[in-house]
Amino acid sequence: MTWQRRARLGLALFALIFVIVVVLSLRRRPTTTESVPKREDPRAIVESGPGVTLSTEGAKEDLKIAYERWLQYADGTSKLSAITVDLPPRDGKAMTLTGDEALIEAEPAEAQPQAGQAGQSTATPMSTIMPDRMTVRGNVKLRSSDGLIVSAAEAMYDKGTEIVRVPGAVTFTRGRMSGRSRGATYDSRRDVLWLLAEPRITVAPDQRGEGASDMTASQAGFARRDRYVRLLDGVRIVRGAQITRADNSTLFLQPEADIVQRAELRGHSSVETPDAMPGALRSMSAVNIDLAYAPDGRALQEASLSGNAAIQMAGQPGVGGRRLAGNTLSLGFAPDGSTLTTLNARDRVRVDLPAQESTPARVIRSATLVATGPPTGINQARFERDVEYVEREAVTREGQPAADRTVTARRLDTDTAPGFGDIERAMFTGSVTLKEGNTREGNAEQVDYEVKKSTVALSSPGKTGVGARVSDERISVTATTINTSLDGETLVATGGVRSVLKARREGAEKRGRPVMFRDSEPVNVTASRLESKGALAVYTGQARLWQGATAISAKTLTLDDDSGNLQGEGNVVSTLELEQEPASPAATNGNSTAVRSAGPSGLAKGTPAKSAPTTITAQALDYQEADRRAIYTGGPPQPHLVGPEGDLRADRIELYLDEEGRQLERLEGYTDVSLKTIPTEGASAPRDGAGARLTYFADEEKYVMTGGPVVVLEQLPTECRETIGSILTFYKATDTIRMDGNAGRRTQTVAGKCPERE
Repeated sequence: MTWQRRARLGLALFALIFVIVVVLSLRRRPTTTESVPKREDPRAIVESGPGVTLSTEGAKEDLKIAYERWLQYADGTSKLSAITVDLPPRDGKAMTLTGDEALIEAEPAEAQPQAGQAGQSTATPMSTIMPDRMTVRGNVKLRSSDGLIVSAAEAMYDKGTEIVRVPGAVTFTRGRMSGRSRGATYDSRRDVLWLLAEPRITVAPDQRGEGASDMTASQAGFARRDRYVRLLDGVRIVRGAQITRADNSTLFLQPEADIVQRAELRGHSSVETPDAMPGALRSMSAVNIDLAYAPDGRALQEASLSGNAAIQMAGQPGVGGRRLAGNTLSLGFAPDGSTLTTLNARDRVRVDLPAQESTPARVIRSATLVATGPPTGINQARFERDVEYVEREAVTREGQPAADRTVTARRLDTDTAPGFGDIERAMFTGSVTLKEGNTREGNAEQVDYEVKKSTVALSSPGKTGVGARVSDERISVTATTINTSLDGETLVATGGVRSVLKARREGAEKRGRPVMFRDSEPVNVTASRLESKGALAVYTGQARLWQGATAISAKTLTLDDDSGNLQGEGNVVSTLELEQEPASPAATNGNSTAVRSAGPSGLAKGTPAKSAPTTITAQALDYQEADRRAIYTGGPPQPHLVGPEGDLRADRIELYLDEEGRQLERLEGYTDVSLKTIPTEGASAPRDGAGARLTYFADEEKYVMTGGPVVVLEQLPTECRETIGSILTFYKATDTIRMDGNAGRRTQTVAGKCPERE
């Protein structure tokens, strides 16, 4: 078939189809009736089905409202049902507000949809202009893409401020966190949720059953972008066993989780753990408190307290815990969140330590405190400036009420049991004063207090001319170092020891003191070292004891303060200032008994007593107060006495004093005795005597010497007279000698001077 034939066939087919179409189109069309939609609210002037309204800011979508139905009324208000409002996204978070219906205030005409037939519209309204305000009611929910859901019966949205307001009951949830309130606001620009009245926020336990908390206040704000929760007016937070209270509080959250990183408590702040283990932190309180937590948000790591700050440690059952107060406190904790490892306090610092079975209650005051320790707890503390340490009613004396022990210093360093426990050692430094009631006092530049041993060591290192001093009612001791027990029973002093045995106060009990030292006046003692235990005091190293002109020195002096006994060892030198009384006239005739008048001290009335020193040297002294007897022994060299009684040497010399210790009653010399009399007015010549024993009666000024034999040398002007016998009696007052003995008496005279006796 040629192409011309095929073309003619195609044109014929097209013409046939065209005719058919025209015929069909010209046929009469059936008449149809348009259906009218049912009206939901007869009062509405416009009703619309599902639709979306958009608000843009430039080319960016700002707000989107989707709804199932739109009703518009003659007054310009609109009602949207089944509404969904997509709020402007912030920081990558999408926020959606939904509800059963929304009421919109009157809008400009151009924002309203165009009416169709019978006042109805089948078109979907679209606009770039949004309502300024809308009220959403019924099953209102505000959802965030990060899981926050806020639920209420009614909410109001203000486009200008981008704030959602909830007037009634409201709840919210986000992960483990949930809360409720009466009234709330949500600021979408700042991403801040405020619970306005009686809010309560709870955090459910984690999978391990930990981390639960419950928070209440008058108002609460949740700043999600800035990651903090603010609680206002009457804050109460329960976290496990921990209860936190404050006027206001701000909880700062971790960047990626609703876990508390730190907390600020403001006004009447406190944190309490009622069931804390003994030694752990039980409570803290202050005007303001700042808390920092471990990454888990539960374990406390740091705390800063300011304004009348105080912490209370948990004590053993039935015993109060330790308490620390100051104007400001800074605390650091071990990983467990309850064990203190660092503590700093400033301004009006006070530590109260309760009484234990073996220790009294204690109070420490200072200007500052710094305490540190390992993870097991604080074991060292330093108090500085205006330190005052007090042990309550720690000093007990028989017949006296209990008194406080008080120590003041510039600084105090303490070693404690772990956990800021009992003080084991206390080192006081800088102008230290220790007082035990009104009975005992100590002073030094440094005092080391061994609490368990109940001892103190006083010293003044590096202070030239400044020593340690301890003083009580009876004695005062000054030395380079002094170690003493708290009860005063033992004391060791070394280095330049100076003691003062104090005068007896009027009305006080008579003391056990050697009678030659009057207890109405102080007695001084110096030595290199002093050791005392109870009433016994041992002075060593060039020891010297004196009162006025009466003095006793030795390498070692031992004084018994109860009995009044005194011992000296090594290079003993005694100087006794004794009153001298002339012999009575009865003694001039050689009578063995002298008659004394009734005047004081045996002196004739109106006759003033004369005193003169008697010096005795020996290697040992044993003074027995009960007998008022001083015994000098040792040698070589022999004990040696020089005084008004004469110049006496013997292996043993004994002095007997009167009841008042002012006069000599009797003098005894034993073994290898030699006596050189001191020339007196009216005496014919000095005499030397030698024998086995000498007795001197002071009231008669009578010497009686015995031995085998007794030898007396008298130095005459041009010759020496020697007298030998068994018994020599010499009256110093009358310068008369009587020699007796079974062997008779033999006298010989030689020219020249008498030989010197060794």
